[in-house]
Formats: sequence, structure tokens, C-alpha cells
Amino acid sequence: MRLVALPAYSPDFNPDEAIWDWAREEVTANTCFGTAVKVREQMDRFFAALAERTAEVKQRCRKELQAQADALMVAAS
Repeated sequence: MRLVALPAYSPDFNPDEAIWDWAREEVTANTCFGTAVKVREQMDRFFAALAERTAEVKQRCRKELQAQADALMVAAS
């Protein structure tokens, strides 16, 4: 385990940001739903399905965060 000092606000190291990027990638990218209600329905469906995709959630969040932490450690060296 390594301790990495983060800035006060660091969205790049927030796992929630990785999930939102994933949601945009799979649900809203290059798509016009026409209404906010339709966007909400699709996003709700995506988030509900994450319960069945726990391994992928862990892998995606961990991969992004670890890659960024590794890059930070190299830059600090």
C-alpha cells in the first residue's frame, strides 16, 4: 500500500467520476433522447445494471485510479 498525497479537490482520483465517465460512454455518448425523462430512464437502467456488473465496476475504477496514482508517483520521483 502506498500513501499518495492528493490535492484538496481531485476529481480524477474519485471513483464516482470513473462511473460517470462510463455512464456517458455507454448511455449518453452521441445520443439524443429528446427529453430529460428518457435520459433519466436510460441512466436509471444503466445504474441498476451495475449491481450485476460488480467485477467490471471494480476493474474499471481500480484501473483508472491506479494508473493515475502510478503516474503521479513516477512524476514525483
